[in-house]
Amino acid sequence: MEQHSKVQHAHATDIIETLPVNEHSDVIFVLGSAHSHDDIARVTAERFKTFERAIVISGYSDESSNIKSLIVALGVPSSRIECEHKASNTLENFLYSKALLDMASPRRSIEIVCKDYSAPRVYLTALKTLKEWKIGIHPYRLNAVTPTIFLQKFMAETHKIGKYASKGHITSPDAIGFNPDIFIDRA
Repeated sequence: MEQHSKVQHAHATDIIETLPVNEHSDVIFVLGSAHSHDDIARVTAERFKTFERAIVISGYSDESSNIKSLIVALGVPSSRIECEHKASNTLENFLYSKALLDMASPRRSIEIVCKDYSAPRVYLTALKTLKEWKIGIHPYRLNAVTPTIFLQKFMAETHKIGKYASKGHITSPDAIGFNPDIFIDRA
């Protein structure tokens, strides 16, 4: 990994590590994905076993049901898991799951399980849509993601953050001290 990439990787990791945690929330919120269901299920089951609470999974079509089945196979009771099946993007995950989250968390306290490279965008979306909530992020690294792939995916996320911020879909990146300029190659 070249020197500029090492600086970018360190900055990306620093941003992710400064996001708040909320290990004793009322609810674990899981964002669906078209891939890596085993990783998502493993991390969610680990989080549940650390501190038992409700789980809400949001994903398009059968994503959330597939993830739920894997989580149940890892020993989490099915009765503790609710699924939302219509969301096809992160903003919709939050909007379409709001009623389930409200029922699961009277104290408005949430821990969001998401991929590490998407954690800043997910957190900024949560800040925008769950204004009265105590929000924590539990980012995880996919087993197959190398440092180089992580950086590529994180850089792609910086473009999404700019796009969604300009549309008003997320809180301003300034809220977490995020400066996307460091990820732009000026060579």
